[in-house]
Amino acid sequence: MIEKMMKPLIQLEHIDKQFPGVHALTDINISFFPGEVHALIRENGAGKSTLMKVLSGAYSPSRGTISIDGQEYSSLTPALSRELGINIVYQENDLVPSMSVAENIYVGNEVADRFGFMKYKELYQRTREQMEEFSIHLDPSAKIEDLSVSDQQFVKILKALSSKTRVLIMDEPTSSLDNAETERLFATIRRLKSEGVTIIYISHRMEEIFQICDSYTVFRDGKWVNSGSLRNCSTGELISMMVGRNLENLFAKTEC
Repeated sequence: MIEKMMKPLIQLEHIDKQFPGVHALTDINISFFPGEVHALIRENGAGKSTLMKVLSGAYSPSRGTISIDGQEYSSLTPALSRELGINIVYQENDLVPSMSVAENIYVGNEVADRFGFMKYKELYQRTREQMEEFSIHLDPSAKIEDLSVSDQQFVKILKALSSKTRVLIMDEPTSSLDNAETERLFATIRRLKSEGVTIIYISHRMEEIFQICDSYTVFRDGKWVNSGSLRNCSTGELISMMVGRNLENLFAKTEC
């Protein structure tokens, strides 16, 4: 992992987000560094989805600042977030089933001639080159509706990486992958990390977090609990932070 003497790529300071009757985020402070895989660990409803929508520009914070490369923003828009190199792979499927792999990856950035007609040969070649870079092997002309759920996940990742990516947010990325596919995903993450890309990795799977992540932040009830290096933390400590109790207090003692 990149030493923390380096300046953070993204710094969230005092981020609040309120909806009518709901205080979704309260005074969130997190730094994300270049070339690190940072795990966001939470119970359901702890605010991580809201925070990611703040970073992707879908929500504006009610209070606080977002600093990227030292430049402060009170909020982002989806277009500005993408321009700054922030891309997200959602857990939900946002692909168009009737469109091909290549069309989904480059939607909005298609290869067309001067009459506006799609140049499919070039589009498919560009897609093959991107797949080769990340050791992903799919038919660029295949329809999304004909792919397995796991293959669709890799298309979503390729789509996020089709533009210049500095920060990649991955929301439960292995939920539909088997062990071999998970290892293939981890190989892609390691490559991106070696190129200085920041990965924000959202997962509840502790074994994965310790396998692929460098650092962590724990949320509970929309509030920051702790951040740190995974080298200095155990699974039990993370779970205790998540639930707010020591592990020995999670189970009632019974007499034998």
